[in-house]
Amino acid sequence: LAAWHNDSLQHQTNRYLKDQFGFRKPLVRLNNQLAWTFYHKARARDIVIGKENWLYEAGYIHTRYGKDYVGHEKLKKWVTQTQKLQKMLLNYGKLLVVVLAPGKASIYPEYIPDHLRETPNSPTNYTEFSALLRQKEVNLIDCNAWFKTIKPTSPYPLYPKTGIHWSVYGKYLVVDSLLQYIQAKTGKDQPNMLHQRPISQSPPTADDRDIERGLNLLFPIPCPPMGYPNVCFDRIGKRMLRSLTIADSYWWGIQGRGIAGRIFRKPEFWYYNEEIYGGPGRESSSVSKIDPAIAFADRDLIILMCTDAKLKHFSWDLLDNYAADPDFEMKMAKASIAQTISEIRDDKSWLKKIGLAAENRGISLDSMLYLNAKYLLWARLPR
Repeated sequence: LAAWHNDSLQHQTNRYLKDQFGFRKPLVRLNNQLAWTFYHKARARDIVIGKENWLYEAGYIHTRYGKDYVGHEKLKKWVTQTQKLQKMLLNYGKLLVVVLAPGKASIYPEYIPDHLRETPNSPTNYTEFSALLRQKEVNLIDCNAWFKTIKPTSPYPLYPKTGIHWSVYGKYLVVDSLLQYIQAKTGKDQPNMLHQRPISQSPPTADDRDIERGLNLLFPIPCPPMGYPNVCFDRIGKRMLRSLTIADSYWWGIQGRGIAGRIFRKPEFWYYNEEIYGGPGRESSSVSKIDPAIAFADRDLIILMCTDAKLKHFSWDLLDNYAADPDFEMKMAKASIAQTISEIRDDKSWLKKIGLAAENRGISLDSMLYLNAKYLLWARLPR
């Protein structure tokens, strides 16, 4: 009775009938198709229809013209924090790499509709941030600059016409470059990406139509063929690293499609520094439930990856939390010692040697394990 008087019953009934109506889904798609075909409108939030029906998210266009610029001081602070974290991690034998993913509006600006075009002369988060990273010698893979360089000669599109993320072809270029960069920086032989067959051409797959799929149309938007590499990874005798990537949705195509699991050990993905995703079959969990210092101790490689439209939130508070924690390095040192002890216990030959050393010194195995792990950590740290 109360639901009748406060109108909630009527609203609930209307919503139920609307959702359960038998022809609702095809009628919604028909309505969306009519809006697209006759009015050139996209019934989806923040989607911009560009020239020749190229699709963009509005935020990436705003980013290209510096509409979301956060200012020099904030960018400088993030770079200083990143440099400090990189140096600290290197002392523990860990590699930090910043990957700047491009944005579609930055790589294919020629299809932006005329009424949204401007002269890009204002400072942008990307131009200033990338320059500061280079200035401070932060490990950097700048895919934005790289894609602009290779675009004129690329045999296949680096971005799909109706997708928001880099193309599948572009994604594999990035994966290959990332592996080569890691190998050059660490001196550890990384998996090789091998082409099993020539790159195939076909209409865009679902991965290359992610905006279009969100439009929920009846008919596909005509698109040029895309390139799809047929690859495998040679991992025999390779030093696969334990990886942790803090990133936006651009990493999904690498983590979610199983690529990360073929090139890294125990790859973990912190989506916007909020949700933790591991390999297939592993349930997600929350970053808020763990201590990043302890998580970092269990990794060889830390990747901070961000597309240009998300740079205004770079690292999603990870760097600020690191800078605000005076015990970060101490917690990481303790976790590193525990990790080394675990590795010794898993190696029967190594454990046997530690056991003999413990007998010779007349101390317990646990004490000898701790002393060895502590020494290995101490020997790696700068004097």
